[in-house]
Amino acid sequence: MLEYPTTGCGGAVIQTPLPGKQFVTPPANAQASAKRFYAKAAALHVHWFTSMQCTHTGHTHVLVPAPQSDGTANFQASYDISHNWSGYQIYNTAQYTEAGWTIPAAAKPQPGYTWTGGYYSSTWTGIGGGAGANLSDPLIQAGTQQDINPLDGSPPYYFWYEIVGGPTETKDSNGNPSEVMLQSGNCGDCLTANPGDSAGSVAIWTPTQPGSSLGVVQLGVCDFTAGGCVSFYIGGGQDPDNRPYTPQPGDSTEWIVEAPAGLGYSYLPLADFNQVPFTAAVWTDNYVGPGSQSFTINDGVLPTPIWLLQTIFGSNQYLAVPSSLGGDGASFTDHYQQPIRGGNN
Repeated sequence: MLEYPTTGCGGAVIQTPLPGKQFVTPPANAQASAKRFYAKAAALHVHWFTSMQCTHTGHTHVLVPAPQSDGTANFQASYDISHNWSGYQIYNTAQYTEAGWTIPAAAKPQPGYTWTGGYYSSTWTGIGGGAGANLSDPLIQAGTQQDINPLDGSPPYYFWYEIVGGPTETKDSNGNPSEVMLQSGNCGDCLTANPGDSAGSVAIWTPTQPGSSLGVVQLGVCDFTAGGCVSFYIGGGQDPDNRPYTPQPGDSTEWIVEAPAGLGYSYLPLADFNQVPFTAAVWTDNYVGPGSQSFTINDGVLPTPIWLLQTIFGSNQYLAVPSSLGGDGASFTDHYQQPIRGGNN
C-alpha cells in the first residue's frame, strides 16, 4: 500500500494499492465479514486515485430534530421525526459502518416551493450524531450529494465527507462546520458521482489501542459503476497536518437520505430524489481484524425508521419515508413524497 499526503483535505492521507495491486481487504485489516465495500471495489477492478483536492461547501449533515408538536401526528414509538434526515438509526456505538446505494437523479419537486430554485439531497452512512445520541461526541460520515440548480457553484453530484465535533472537525474558512467536497486526480481523471451509478461509502473509527477513547478516522467512497475509489484516514501520527486523534464517535449509527443543513443548521429544501435503495448496510462495534463479527441494521439496538418532515405551503408535510427493512435486515428503500398545496400528507 502507498500513502499520499494531501493538502486542504482536513488531514486526509490517500491510501492506494501498490502498482499493479488492489485492495482485497481494507488497509486497516478490517474483519472479513465487513469488507464488502473493499471486496466489491477489488472485484470490479476500480481505479484507486492517488491525489485529491477538497473544497468546503458550507453544507453540514447534522441532525435537525423535529419537535413532536411540529408533526402532522404526535411522535410514535415506531418511528422518529426529523426536519432533514430520513432512513434508519440504531442506538449502538459502532467502529465500522458501510452501505451501498444507487445515486438518484435529483429533480425539482412538483409543485416547487422555493423562490431560489435550489433543492438539495445527500445520501450517506455514518457513526454518531443521531437522535438521543451523545452530541458532544463526534459524528463521522461520508456519502454523495445530489442537487438541483445549486446556488453555491458546486457540481450537482459529488462525493463528500464530514466530521462534526472533536479536534478533527471539518470547518470552512470562517470556522463553521462544513462538509468537504472530494475531487480526485487532476480532474481529467476524477472521481465523479453520476446519477444511476452504484456507489458506496465506509466510515471507520479505530482506537489507538484496545479500550482507548481516542482513535483514527478512516473513510472511503466509491463509484463502482465508473470504477473510481478513494480511501483515506484522518488524524494520528501520519497526518501531514499533525492533527490529533479523534475521540470515540457518539452512540448511534445511521443510514440516511437527507436535506443538508446550511449556516446555523437551517435545513435546506429537499430535492425530489424519487427513491434510494440501500444495500449491505452493516456495522460492527469492535473493529479488530479478520474474522470479527459484523451486524445488520436489524441486529442493532432499537432499529428506528426516521421520517423527514418540513413545513411546506404553510403546513407540516412528510417529504421522505423509509420502507421496512428487507429480509436480510441490511437493506431498505427511502422514498420521496411530493409536497401538497394546502394540505398534510
